Amino acid sequence: MVNISSNFSILFIFMVFSCQDNQGTMKKIENPQFAQSKKGMVVAAQPLATSVDNEILALGGSASDAALATGFALAVVEPTMNGIVGRGQILIRKMDGSFQSYNAMTEIPASYKLSDSVVSSGYGTIAIPGLVAGLVKLHEVHGSLPLKILMQGAIDMAARGFEILPGEAARHKKAYKSIRENIGLTAHMLKQDSVLYEVGERLIQADLSQTLARIAYSGGRDFYEGDTALRIAEDMEVNGGFVTLEDLEKYKVLDRRIVTTQYLGYDIHSIAAPAGGGLVIKALNLLEPFELSLMNPSEWALLINQALALAANSRYEDHYELDLQAVQDKEWAIKASEDFINPYRTTTDEGFYPSEAQNLVTANVDWSGDTWGEGSHHTTHFATADCQGMVVSITQTLGPLFGSKMITPGLGFVYASTMGAYLPGTDQTPGSRPRTTIAPTIVTKDRETVMV
Repeated sequence: MVNISSNFSILFIFMVFSCQDNQGTMKKIENPQFAQSKKGMVVAAQPLATSVDNEILALGGSASDAALATGFALAVVEPTMNGIVGRGQILIRKMDGSFQSYNAMTEIPASYKLSDSVVSSGYGTIAIPGLVAGLVKLHEVHGSLPLKILMQGAIDMAARGFEILPGEAARHKKAYKSIRENIGLTAHMLKQDSVLYEVGERLIQADLSQTLARIAYSGGRDFYEGDTALRIAEDMEVNGGFVTLEDLEKYKVLDRRIVTTQYLGYDIHSIAAPAGGGLVIKALNLLEPFELSLMNPSEWALLINQALALAANSRYEDHYELDLQAVQDKEWAIKASEDFINPYRTTTDEGFYPSEAQNLVTANVDWSGDTWGEGSHHTTHFATADCQGMVVSITQTLGPLFGSKMITPGLGFVYASTMGAYLPGTDQTPGSRPRTTIAPTIVTKDRETVMV
């Protein structure tokens, strides 16, 4: 049996693409998990972000407009999970059915030198941020409404504040000790520099609001070459960080390669390395010979565990995924899955047969993730769609809870963690963008989008 050696999870957000509702933007459906819209759809983990971006769709904005607004709004209302000084991967299905992807990952600074002591937080873990550049690139190529309009919701929420939800409050509590160790985090995330915000209380981020406004009114340039960039570089120099003004000015969003497979009649589209789309493709190819619908939860979990583990671990053998044909190779998957402890396998001659996995139980499995460690509670994913056929799938993150645990006083954002202990086994040479399991994915059938 193959064991999972690192956290690797796949989150699919389901969307129903319906443009038949003539009663308004949103049609109230009896099932609260289901909604229809004639103007488009936004699905995110935080309702305030979703409400802001529904307004963008109501103004006639495209899926990419809504995605940019969502990305910045989530950076405000989920500061433990993601932020503008983080990283992301962006996958777009354009109106003509073709795909585009952008690598907005953090990049190792030019002056970085690997330390003998591996740290998990602090200025030494901070790389060149990519998310702002990625969202602005999305807007430049695919957007329609002005950037100032799209970012206004995030700017206002930061200035007025928002009510802390239970999940965010719980993550703040987990990170309390780390918050107290940084003057920037203490000033921004605690009341009276010592008291945690409780559920329902309002968190105001005035400094972040001003930073967002500078980004919006400069077309994103302020973040990489303006006042914000200067203040980032100065803070790094004073505190032993590696990111310089030159690093920020040189950062570029990279076009990425799309990796695909067909799974049970559906076409799966994701992003190759340094994203984790190749791992998704491998996992699905490994699972295709098995009849999952016949399995009980224990059997299903056993099989999924093995497929995800083998796919995830393969990134250490094929770090750059230069040969996408090898990544998509179904013959490799069939042969590799022969070693699985298999509850059921489809065959042309024997049909289905049970195995020793039939009696497995799930009582001791922590499905909630509460025992995965404090650093596991992070990262956000969202998806948008419009009725012209464009869909956007984005994952953005700071890394572990509150990322590097550092905030530059006066700027209001938490830096992502990239170097050091968080991403071991990845390429951390200057100029590289470390591997990740982030994998925005879009599923189509007969050239129609069915799932994001």
